[in-house]
Amino acid sequence: MAEIIKSKEDNSKVEKHPVSDKITLFEYLIMILCYLVLIISLLYGNEDLFQRSGSLVIIFVVFTQNKQTILQQKIIQYYNDKIGYHQDCPIEYKKSYQRKIFDSLILFTIVLGTVIWGYGDLIYKCIHHF
Repeated sequence: MAEIIKSKEDNSKVEKHPVSDKITLFEYLIMILCYLVLIISLLYGNEDLFQRSGSLVIIFVVFTQNKQTILQQKIIQYYNDKIGYHQDCPIEYKKSYQRKIFDSLILFTIVLGTVIWGYGDLIYKCIHHF
């Protein structure tokens, strides 16, 4: 579950939001699809197809990241409505450990997709040269 800490100084005030920030089946499927696109294009495609697959990976990951951003905004809005927003006591969103790991995977996939999009033809030639 997502946690909200009322202030950095008062870590004892931790509340759970009714909406979970657990990783959904949709997010898992999108990440699997990203890596399948890369593997299939590397094994069965040509250098142009492999390079273009990098752009598809970026598009898929952006959809996944957008879902997480919307969820985070909903959680913060829920608590702003519930306890009110005070400038002297800002609300902070604390991600679950599972979400932090998945977000790291998203970041890695964005970097990998960008590198493949930019240099996929060279990577393909290096791999298939041996």
